[in-house]
Amino acid sequence: MQVGTRPPVALAQTAITLSNLSGNRFLLGLGPSGPQVIDGLHGVPFARPLARMRETVEIVRQVVDGGKISCSGSEFDIPLPGGEAVPMRLSMRAEHPVPVHLAALSPAMLRLTGQVADGWLGTSFVPEGAAEACFTPLDGGLAAAGRAPAGFEVCQGAEVAFARDEEALAAMVAGRKRELAFSLGSMGSASTNFYNRAHIRQGWAEVAAEVRRRRQAGDGTVRQVWSPTRWCWPPRSSARRRWSGGACVSGATPG
Repeated sequence: MQVGTRPPVALAQTAITLSNLSGNRFLLGLGPSGPQVIDGLHGVPFARPLARMRETVEIVRQVVDGGKISCSGSEFDIPLPGGEAVPMRLSMRAEHPVPVHLAALSPAMLRLTGQVADGWLGTSFVPEGAAEACFTPLDGGLAAAGRAPAGFEVCQGAEVAFARDEEALAAMVAGRKRELAFSLGSMGSASTNFYNRAHIRQGWAEVAAEVRRRRQAGDGTVRQVWSPTRWCWPPRSSARRRWSGGACVSGATPG
């Protein structure tokens, strides 16, 4: 859920309800989104997303733990000062722990994830560049909080697709190119695209810049920018790829 769309206590109430209903088969995923969605769609200022995320997680933890809810931060004042209200707790109770995972892309948000979250929901993940771009700030956050990496979950999806023949494969690759071009060129405002920046940090600066330039110029095709051999591996190559230490390692050069 996007943290700018609901107050933290409402987020926690939703999480508790879903956790209780599912019998401990729920985790709460939170993400900051971006100014195009938060400012443009929800009418909530996107300013200071790091502080908003930190305080949101703090408040959600208080609610789930069943204690009185209190926060005096830069983004939230609970209860509002100067009135009659005093700190309160919810009557509903969490029957199970509610893990909090953050969808983070920027180094600062990744570091915060290591500090305050139970896990990371990864996206825009390029195995060859993720060690420094993603895991270094995550590890830094864990170390700053005195936490062991062994207790931290990394949830990074991987796409697997199969084609009957070369024609079907070409159509699948073309579709994936369009999706990537949209993420790198159109997801966000004219000046802020977190997906584009994430690919830049993982070694794709020239490609990311070219995709964005073409998309902003009105070119929705971007046919020649992505190299299929870098993103799609034929069966003989895919079979030799393996996971090692949280990073994807290739046993052979794709071809």
